[in-house]
Amino acid sequence: AAFDEGASQQEVFADCAELVRSALDGHNVAIIAYGQTGAGKTHMLIGGCGQDGICLLAINEIFGAVGKRHDAMAYTVRASMFELHGASVTDLLAREDGAEIKVHWDRDDGAVAVESASEERCAGAEDLRALVVRGQEARRLLQTAAHRGQSDSHGMLFVSIEGVHKDSGKQVRSKVAFVDLAGAERARQAKFPVSRQADASQVRQSLAALADLVEAKAQSRADRRDGRPMTLAQCRTHPLSQLLHDFFGANSKALLIANVSPAGSCFSETLSSLRYVMRAKYVENQGPAAGS
Repeated sequence: AAFDEGASQQEVFADCAELVRSALDGHNVAIIAYGQTGAGKTHMLIGGCGQDGICLLAINEIFGAVGKRHDAMAYTVRASMFELHGASVTDLLAREDGAEIKVHWDRDDGAVAVESASEERCAGAEDLRALVVRGQEARRLLQTAAHRGQSDSHGMLFVSIEGVHKDSGKQVRSKVAFVDLAGAERARQAKFPVSRQADASQVRQSLAALADLVEAKAQSRADRRDGRPMTLAQCRTHPLSQLLHDFFGANSKALLIANVSPAGSCFSETLSSLRYVMRAKYVENQGPAAGS
């Protein structure tokens, strides 16, 4: 679907509400905003001007669905928030400001572990919405202290959902991720002064790692680079691709949204953004919802 600048947040969310609801059935779901700085990624996810963004609307949707299933299912919802700047991952909900956490990928079983990350239980939509506000404020303060802009880092909200069938005891587990990616034009380092080149390079590397992950997941026979197959192991070299690995393929559903500017001067950036997100259309859901 394509929406112009006149579309409301509700209209955009209506197009992905079913995707969000599928998380309660055990599917991992990711909504990822990609595009150049100023194209509206954060506005779309968080909102503004009196309108809730997709993330906040999804929170309402999740807890609304939980309430409707109350007679048959008991759900527990927890959440965590991170900022990823370069290869450093900061816990935005930690009691200690600027607390860095470690992301580990186990080469043997393919599992990704996030070490010592805060994860808070949310009893209702208001709890989770308040957590998002708190995390956003922590991110703003972190950026101010480091004298850098929001477009230099990735913002990530992870919502874990555990459901138990009251009759059978069967469990259903899933995760929902909302990702506000760094400004995509950072890949073009020549546009920025020398003082910003390090950030530009780091963003370029992280977005390239995510693109490699999507391409590898899209083609089980492996994409080819310089005539050699690209393995999933090669795609897990950056924290961004490690954290989002579970949201592509298998029982997962990922939505990459290209946020683009209507300005003619941004044509090349718009084309680049569209080409980037087009990779995701070739990733297939190959398995049932997760459960035990």
